[in-house]
Amino acid sequence: MTDTAHHCDERIRSIRPRDRSTVNRLGTSLFQPYGHYGSALDVWLRQPGVKGYVSEIEGIRTTGFVLVATRLAQLPAGHSYILGIGVEADRQGLGLGRRLLATAIDDLEQEALSLQLSRLQLNVAEDNERALRLFRSLGFCQVRGATVAYGGGQRGITMERPLGPREPHGHVLNQPGTDPDLLH
Repeated sequence: MTDTAHHCDERIRSIRPRDRSTVNRLGTSLFQPYGHYGSALDVWLRQPGVKGYVSEIEGIRTTGFVLVATRLAQLPAGHSYILGIGVEADRQGLGLGRRLLATAIDDLEQEALSLQLSRLQLNVAEDNERALRLFRSLGFCQVRGATVAYGGGQRGITMERPLGPREPHGHVLNQPGTDPDLLH
């Protein structure tokens, strides 16, 4: 991943407790068309098993975030979940969402064995073409028949990708064959 001049001054780091209000405010604003996420973001940010990353400019301005759950009661065994990913409107299209998500995936890949994780899932509005392209480019496939409804009335789909050690050509080691419930 190479930086462009548009975001070479932005770095990605782990979320810290002091970031909670900024991430909550940014997520509430970005996710507003899909429902009221302010209280959910605040709860997620305080849960054990939820971690995330922020992009920031010169340590001053948070421009994006990604939240990942590795341990929540509602997650099936072996699954992790992208709770949310968002980038400020004026920073979209510069590759920050890709960098944030790739950082989270890389971290999960390294922890997959110790946390016994085999899958990473997310939900996305079916009409969010930019996000769908990003997720597909990072190995996510639609889960057949898995749909969600957002608070704003939009239909969403569930996507997932495998986690775990990889062979040199990218295939996950020690995984069963292609999952018939995934649409590639």
